[in-house]
Amino acid sequence: MFVFSSSFSVFFFTIILGLAWRHREPHLYPDVILGVIAKSLWLSWLIVNISYYTTFGEYLNFFIILIVVFISINLFLKNYPSCYIFKKRKYISFLAALLVIGLFMLSASYTDYYSLIFQRWDTVVSWNRWATEISENTFHPMNAAYPVFFPGLWSLVYEVQSDNSIWIMAKSIMLIFPIILMVTIYSLLLREKLLSVFLLIIVINIIFFSGNFYYLTSGYMDYPVAAMILVSMILLYLSSVDDDSSNNERANELLLFSIVFASLAAITKQAGILSFVPIVYYMASKYIDKTILVEKLAFYLFVLIFPIIMFLIMFFLEEDNIFGNADVLKKLVVSKTTDSNVYLNAFNIMHQKFPMPLTFSLIAFSMLNIFNLKKITGQLGMLLFIMSAIGFFIFADCCSYDQRNGIWIFSFLVVSVLFGLFEFDNLTKVGLGGCVSIHAKYLVGFILVFSFSVSILFGVNVSEKSIRNLQYNEQIKIGSEGINNLLLRHRDKLGPNGVIVSFYQLTGWLPGMKNKYKLCYGHKDACVLNTLDTLPGSLVLVGKGRRDYPGARKYFTKDKFLGRYGVYELYGPFNEGRG
Repeated sequence: MFVFSSSFSVFFFTIILGLAWRHREPHLYPDVILGVIAKSLWLSWLIVNISYYTTFGEYLNFFIILIVVFISINLFLKNYPSCYIFKKRKYISFLAALLVIGLFMLSASYTDYYSLIFQRWDTVVSWNRWATEISENTFHPMNAAYPVFFPGLWSLVYEVQSDNSIWIMAKSIMLIFPIILMVTIYSLLLREKLLSVFLLIIVINIIFFSGNFYYLTSGYMDYPVAAMILVSMILLYLSSVDDDSSNNERANELLLFSIVFASLAAITKQAGILSFVPIVYYMASKYIDKTILVEKLAFYLFVLIFPIIMFLIMFFLEEDNIFGNADVLKKLVVSKTTDSNVYLNAFNIMHQKFPMPLTFSLIAFSMLNIFNLKKITGQLGMLLFIMSAIGFFIFADCCSYDQRNGIWIFSFLVVSVLFGLFEFDNLTKVGLGGCVSIHAKYLVGFILVFSFSVSILFGVNVSEKSIRNLQYNEQIKIGSEGINNLLLRHRDKLGPNGVIVSFYQLTGWLPGMKNKYKLCYGHKDACVLNTLDTLPGSLVLVGKGRRDYPGARKYFTKDKFLGRYGVYELYGPFNEGRG
């Protein structure tokens, strides 16, 4: 039951829950899927907040059953609008589907880069730490407002499991991104945006798949926020195109899908809030043109800002400075700068994995929007180019110590090009023929049946014991496996109240080490000595340089030496304080 409930919760919080928030207008079925995923994630963040402030998390399994029953009743009553499929030239639609499936299989070839659990430093000691804290109704942020949307989602899985030591299912939530990206391409393909599809295939493969699939699904938030921004801006593009063709109601609902993804991007990482600018501009334009009602505009604004407001409330209850680490980041940028000019250095870092000629080509094609400024599509295209330029300067000043911090800039730039290619895309249409509507119950039913089937398959074939063994075997590999083995080999030497003192923060995330670790930063000798005096039976892992405790070295005698790996040495146990 453990495996079934935890795996089904992943489906529930990423797609099933969104079925309870029904779409209003008929759409192409890829658009419906994007909308359902977006709404499901948005509603899941609402549940995160309710659970954080209350004991609601204890009843999540009951809540999941209740919502599934509600959706099933609506499915039986046929309370879902239709969606579109193609009626004529079905072979073209079939080939389009094959192309997308092929792309998905191409992305699946990168699954060798997928890790079953959180492995890298920040994903473990920051992002997943916040997830475990939120699942326990606590939150200890850094002295800077790093959003915690995905840690919040992981915390819901932990609450369903009643165990935050098993990370495998929570981590699998990150696999939603390859799906979202593939469905987005499929949506453009069925609209015969052939130039746009060709461009997106190239860019998505370079940014998200080729060599970066690990980062997209690892638990780092840089590539997920880039994907969120990209999908949000593409939906904004589709909304403006439909609006331009006088299909106002469908345009408004596509705008809602865009807004939901943008609101989630803002609580994925700080850069996501920049996606608000083109969306608000477009909403203002629609209000001026009287193509959106005031009531609907107010609702859309609520959907846009509610998630970030809820995060800020959560943050300010614990901290008071959203830019607390700005100086540290700037110093890090300076230390990593190899060129005399910080902007030149940032430009070079951005292109460590992204071809520079492609960037110049994207900039050139985005300039096509200048010739279409009388239309909203041209205005949005230029605005997105401006956002990418602003993003570059932000990246250069604060975050250009690592290429992944600026990958989201390309999301704005690429969609700016899509706007620029709008008229050319219309010239390349081959004619898929007319459309016919089918009842959405088939899509809704498929989602429910597929989710249940996969979860049951996991539950029947994978035992809780095997999941725990797999978690253990993967967990001992986080960070340095050599250091981990040294610590685990001597774990039994800890006293009843003893802890391992170290600057190696992954110690606290090794199997059986929860609440058995004390972080003392390098050269913080008083921290070490105080711990040894107050927690007898402790061990000390000491390194070199900034990992050293020079003032406490005299207590690390030969008779206390337990082992060495690299620059790290383990001493103890200190059963009577420092002695």
